[in-house]
Amino acid sequence: MVSGALVSLLVFAVWYGIKGSGWGVTQITGFKEGHRSIESLSVAADVVVTGSVKRIAGREPYYTGTTEDIGIPMVFYEVEVSEKLQGEPGDTIIVAQFDDSSTNVRLSDAGTPMEPGEQLLLFLVHRVGSEYGLKKFRDEKDLYVSVSDDNGVFEVSSDEIAIPREPYLFRDPDSEDTPEFTMDEIRASIVNELPSGPGDGGGLIPEEPIGTPVSVGN
Repeated sequence: MVSGALVSLLVFAVWYGIKGSGWGVTQITGFKEGHRSIESLSVAADVVVTGSVKRIAGREPYYTGTTEDIGIPMVFYEVEVSEKLQGEPGDTIIVAQFDDSSTNVRLSDAGTPMEPGEQLLLFLVHRVGSEYGLKKFRDEKDLYVSVSDDNGVFEVSSDEIAIPREPYLFRDPDSEDTPEFTMDEIRASIVNELPSGPGDGGGLIPEEPIGTPVSVGN
């Protein structure tokens, strides 16, 4: 069974088939889980924080090391942590995301780009850069990815209202209202005693998957 931690971002996943092409744009499509509650996101996460996006720390392709590897474009954001709700990350962390500004690789579920100054609530999975095909960020200790693309990212207002970037996952059936959570509700829903160690999805049983199976083409 593949955990949400592994299917959150292509840069750290093994379930994508990747093939380079000498012509045109390479299309990469994947498969991810959908977490429909704060508790589920918390169990899947190693850390949960609120923080302010400071800047783009850099861009770097991720290489799987295969002979057909094309290098998957990634963008790395520096986030200043405001509050640590779960786990013990550093005061400044790096969050990796698909880089959808690439012109020769098209990625499905790239996630909404982060903007400097945004205040976000983030459910994150820890990654060690030296375990993956990275160079510049290879030795970054506080390197994270969101639990499942935009599912795991909330925008936080000045009055501490958190709005999910994938709102449809949290709506009641037949509702089109935008779901909102107070930060007090978030804090009360955090699962602080995880059923297993960090980095393995916390023993999460995957919820209903979102997306499509692997599809690679031009």
